[in-house]
Amino acid sequence: MQSPRSLLVLGATGKCGRRVLLRALARGWRCSAFVRNPARLPEALRLRLVELVRRFDGGRAAGAPASATASATAAAAAASAAASAVVPHEYVRKLFDGYSKHFDAHLVQALGYSTPGRLMRLVLEAAGAASASASASAGAGAGAAAPRWARCADLGCGTGLAGVEARPHVGHLAGCDLSGGMVGEARARLRRPPPLLPPSSSQSPLQSPSRAGDGLGTNVAPPAPLYERLDVAEIEAWLRGPAARGGFDLVLAADVLVYIGPLDGVFAAVAAAMAAAPAGAVAGAAPRLFGFSTEAFPGEPEEAAAAPEAAAAPEAARGEEAAEAPPGFALTGTGRCVHSRRYVRRVARASGFVERRVQRAAIRKNAGVDVVGDIFVFEFEGRLE
Repeated sequence: MQSPRSLLVLGATGKCGRRVLLRALARGWRCSAFVRNPARLPEALRLRLVELVRRFDGGRAAGAPASATASATAAAAAASAAASAVVPHEYVRKLFDGYSKHFDAHLVQALGYSTPGRLMRLVLEAAGAASASASASAGAGAGAAAPRWARCADLGCGTGLAGVEARPHVGHLAGCDLSGGMVGEARARLRRPPPLLPPSSSQSPLQSPSRAGDGLGTNVAPPAPLYERLDVAEIEAWLRGPAARGGFDLVLAADVLVYIGPLDGVFAAVAAAMAAAPAGAVAGAAPRLFGFSTEAFPGEPEEAAAAPEAAAAPEAARGEEAAEAPPGFALTGTGRCVHSRRYVRRVARASGFVERRVQRAAIRKNAGVDVVGDIFVFEFEGRLE
């Protein structure tokens, strides 16, 4: 496997230098930067550097070297910013705008990214278990239909990789992302394969039906966009805006929460959107589910997936939380956030969610090494006060 390339950028705070740095980091290169004023680099960008070298020009003695250097590793920079653990929106926007055209190929092929498929399989598993339980309670026979949701929100939709997985199971698919470049790629993505239209009454009996996708017959449906709605927007604002007016009974966030530290606001906004979903949209069909991925908190041992009844037991959970050191999330040297399972569970319960599934998996690669994360599925059961 080819090792990541290394790059030293001189004058990284300038317009050209910063653009070069963003593109190199997006391709997984190991980057160092040489700057006069480190404060002019966005914090999240500094955290992804292997080394940040500051140039001192002022106050040097005659005959002294023209510059001296002082280095700080990305880990040290991360430690100084750990309290905030927030990745700036502008950084995320610029990073992915420059990354959008080759995002799919690099993420899937180079980084071994498979989170959308894993996430949707776990969502379907959780929904199937809930449907089977409901059927058993009602005395219905086996063979329940595959779960289907009325309205699905794809948070941080990117180029639409999660949307492709969700599309067969939802009636209406909407997505949002901070990056206009990524939304543009998602907007161009079509459903596939196009379905065959039934022969029209005006079709001559001598006309033979065309094959799907050959583009020659009148009975082939034109390719439809993957999403019914796409917006360039921040997640929480979007979930509380016009796009969520009809509510959502399925919400997905694949590899998105890693760019958000505190999750209270996200869970509260998802809960509000699910509470707004009409009862008929979920009754007798599929439970209201929130599926998402996180990066695992360093040193936290893998635990067994919580059973529904265990997840709903607040007293037992409070005992677990007492042993957890706050805040349960942190910004790392990669410019991404990690979250502990205990923190996620606590925030989820506070917004009326019950855990249905959790799975630890390698969610992608970084410099050829597996990045370990958690894939969660929570069911919304509570009412907002």
